[in-house]
Formats: sequence, structure tokens, C-alpha cells
Amino acid sequence: MPDGSEIGCPKPHHHAGKMGDAYAALTGNPIYFARWFAPDHPSVYCDDPDALILVQALGLDPAAILAP
Repeated sequence: MPDGSEIGCPKPHHHAGKMGDAYAALTGNPIYFARWFAPDHPSVYCDDPDALILVQALGLDPAAILAP
């Protein structure tokens, strides 16, 4: 699978084919949605427990998706 660098996008989560699933998971939980899209907290840390749970629930590897 391409890593995205060939189109100028080094982020593997953009190419995992899970954006729809991730959005559905976030919109299905108002607390996570508000936290993830909070304008005063524009980052997600690679060791954030909620982010790890979300990525694992999507069947993805947190080490690859959340790599700094």
C-alpha cells in the first residue's frame, strides 16, 4: 500500500480507508466528538488513551497511525 508520500501526504491514516468509520465512531459519541474537534485542543497525542482505543477499534495499528 502506498504511504502517501507520492502525493505529498505522509500520514498513513489518510490511506487506511477508515475515515468514514472513524467519523461514524466520533459522531456516535458526542463526548469523543466534542473532545476530538475542540478548537482549543487541536492536537491528539500519540499516547492519548481515547485515541488509542479509537484507532484499535477501527482495526488499525496505533503505533503506525499515531506515530509522532
